[in-house]
Amino acid sequence: MRLFKKQSRTKGQALVEFAIIAAALLMIIFLIIEAARILWAWGTVQNAARAGARYAITGGFERDCSTQDIPKYSDLCADIDLRRPASVINKAHQNLAGLPLNEDVTSVFEDNEYYSIEVFGVDVLGQLKGSFLPAPYGPEPFAGAPNRPVIVRVTYRVPIITPFFSPILSSIPVFGQTTLYNEAFGQLGGTGQSAGAPPPVPPLPTPGVTPSPTPTSTPGATPSNTPTPESTIPNTPVPSVDPNSSGQPTLVGTITREEDFRDTEYTTLHFPKFDSLVRGCR
Repeated sequence: MRLFKKQSRTKGQALVEFAIIAAALLMIIFLIIEAARILWAWGTVQNAARAGARYAITGGFERDCSTQDIPKYSDLCADIDLRRPASVINKAHQNLAGLPLNEDVTSVFEDNEYYSIEVFGVDVLGQLKGSFLPAPYGPEPFAGAPNRPVIVRVTYRVPIITPFFSPILSSIPVFGQTTLYNEAFGQLGGTGQSAGAPPPVPPLPTPGVTPSPTPTSTPGATPSNTPTPESTIPNTPVPSVDPNSSGQPTLVGTITREEDFRDTEYTTLHFPKFDSLVRGCR
């Protein structure tokens, strides 16, 4: 005889226990899935805001309207002064790739997959301007003046897809915001260029025949000093002396002197008394 009787388990008890455990397990699994989707969406909008701000600080913009294919921001193409913030919005929009976006222009913040890209900036007077601000500081986006802060904010509502949580909360908003300082664009040489506009390029000369250098006057021959004409000594007859009377030598001939002094006729001295001595020496 047994003192304790073994009790048998009721049929279906394991199924009930599994249902309770499975519900809690599935809830945890779906919670992990939704949390991962929310973190992924949050990281995406953070990266989009960062990419838009980095593009904004350069002061550059696309010449063609870059938001004409984005229905929510196609109206920015009507104003040429909004090309720079439109380029910033387009850059942020490109980095939202992978997220399902609600492009309906009538969508509101509470709708699933709603998104918005806002651009704010500080002007030269220190006043904050930008998206959705009351006039005269908005509602158009403003990318900030040179050396001033620019703020890019991206908003997105992540839809809840699991049946456990969607009846409670249909979507969760996530935000990404980046604040940077603009570079000193458009201030070359202290000129008052508009933000983002490059300085004008001076016109280049049309190529043509290369002009030859202007001829200079060749210096002529240096004038020489005019020679002073010398006086011509006329041929003056030399008087002859009779040796018989005075015993002096006789001057024979004349002295002729030309202007160039090259032809000179010298005087011959004749001593009659010494002729005999000369003949003896020979």
